[in-house]
Amino acid sequence: MRRASLLATSTMKTEAEADRRAFVTLRFAGDDLDPNEISAVLPVAPTRAHRKGEEFFAGPHAGKLRGRTGIWFLATDRLVPSDHLDDHFTFVEKLLYPKAGDDRIRELREILERTHSRAHFTCFWRGEHGEPIPEVAVSLKSAIQSLNADIETDFSISRSRREKTIEKSMTKIHRFGIGRGRRGGVYCPPLDLNFPALYRVVQNVSRQQLDEAGLTDEEPVESYVHYTIDEHQRFLGSIERSIARGITDAGAPSLVIRWHPNEEIAAGYLDALLDISDPDDWSGELCRSEDGLFTLTERPTHRDWPGPLVIYLADYPRGRPYPFETDIWYIAFRANGALQRLPDYETPGPNNSKHGSGARATKLTRAR
Repeated sequence: MRRASLLATSTMKTEAEADRRAFVTLRFAGDDLDPNEISAVLPVAPTRAHRKGEEFFAGPHAGKLRGRTGIWFLATDRLVPSDHLDDHFTFVEKLLYPKAGDDRIRELREILERTHSRAHFTCFWRGEHGEPIPEVAVSLKSAIQSLNADIETDFSISRSRREKTIEKSMTKIHRFGIGRGRRGGVYCPPLDLNFPALYRVVQNVSRQQLDEAGLTDEEPVESYVHYTIDEHQRFLGSIERSIARGITDAGAPSLVIRWHPNEEIAAGYLDALLDISDPDDWSGELCRSEDGLFTLTERPTHRDWPGPLVIYLADYPRGRPYPFETDIWYIAFRANGALQRLPDYETPGPNNSKHGSGARATKLTRAR
């Protein structure tokens, strides 16, 4: 959902993005991260820093928020008085590698590994028509490779052509921010957990609100519908939020909410889906609740289904005597909240020959 990605607000981007044509941002994030440890290594005041659960001021529009995770965030737009991206690259390189023998990268890597945190670098640039699109300096890529960080580029030309890419420096990288889900009413007996609540959000955005947010190319929005499992997701404009069991919007895609045993598997799952999707239309969420990690993704509605479905899925180990096999548990809801059976997720047998969708009817054995 392209429009959804533009109109769901991001306080980190807007607080750094002012009139500067080029700048770089550095973000270190993790639930166990203490930003003071990063500040003890990097001798520069962060644009924003807070621990998980701490209250912080996110700007005049967003007001005070509570941190969903630990953050140390720096934008170079107010530190480097230049519209040339190379000058911002140089600033970051000197910040990370000030001189021989001062190994800040090693200290940062130790903090990130100990706190299970991650690093993310974003390069912003706006150019005029005919200007060549800049390239990320090879020296910068080299400088941050050992941090297992990813480099995202957000380049635009004359508000008419936009390029956005993410370059992975190593394989074990989580580029998906983790939202916060709230325990919902869908229960998975094999794993003894509840899936997060699914929210239906109806959004209205006026011309004035778009202009204030810098989205001058976007048209006003009336009754645009989002679905999310992130209870803290912020949206531009005015919204109406309600808990949804099924999808009542006939033109919407079906949704899959899946449980994952750890962040690496969850991020790998989203990466795989992104690899086979159009990045401009792709939409996915990764959220954590008290019951674990969950993803929300879209999928096409099958022609044999009565309409868009909400499908909850969880893989779990079978255990003895089949330690290398997994079962899959699922439950699917129609628009009216009624259960929908999905034979593709089932194997023939006495448990699922007479039952509809539910705990006893939704097991598929897989080899791991």
